[in-house]
Amino acid sequence: MLGVYKSFVGLILLSLIPTALMSTGLMIPLYIYPGKAWDTLISAKKAYPNVPIIAIINPNSGPGTSQDSTYVTKIAQLIAAGITVIGYDHTSWGARSLSDVKNDIDLYQSFYPNIQGIFFDEMTAVSGDETYYSELTAYARSKNFNLAVGNPGTNIASSYLATEDVFVIYESNGYADLSKSNTWPTSDPSKLAIMSLKVASLNQTWVTQACQKVGWLYVTDDKLPNPYDKLPSYLTTLMATLNTC
Repeated sequence: MLGVYKSFVGLILLSLIPTALMSTGLMIPLYIYPGKAWDTLISAKKAYPNVPIIAIINPNSGPGTSQDSTYVTKIAQLIAAGITVIGYDHTSWGARSLSDVKNDIDLYQSFYPNIQGIFFDEMTAVSGDETYYSELTAYARSKNFNLAVGNPGTNIASSYLATEDVFVIYESNGYADLSKSNTWPTSDPSKLAIMSLKVASLNQTWVTQACQKVGWLYVTDDKLPNPYDKLPSYLTTLMATLNTC
């Protein structure tokens, strides 16, 4: 049990997730059109209500160009179940114009105003774009999207720590090497997430150990070219294990 997070990000997450004591949570790229998979995730949350879940929605590599009524309905159901919902937005490793990314944030506010944050994909990992990401986070907050997650998919320079609330520091095949956690930018678990792909069977021992290092996890047996087009076959076991953290 990680207990109540004492950092600023912890205060933000506590305002979004109605759980007094927060265990390591599930951060799931829900890049699947709303339907049975979304219902399965809702059922998993109801079965393990003490496991926080952040679901990243991705209507069309971002918000798309028009509102989808099915998304509206199903997002409301996710939130009603206690799942935090954030919207996907890519930044092209800092090369995408600020105006384009901000326009996507505006579209999310217009189409799906009840989502709670933004997931900035393709985030820069090396120093140089701190101002860029700080500005995007500030803009998202101005639109009432209070949770900002950055996805460099690898370790980052510590100079980025103030730019986002949470960072995905591993997004790759297999399990992250937890012995290298001393090289990570912070020892605050609430700031860190891991996404392990192409994992044939769930190693519950690894999950339990990872709970001591990061605040958010995702493990799936799905793989490239699209590792997020279905739910993990062992989702229930993963949730049950997180429930013990």
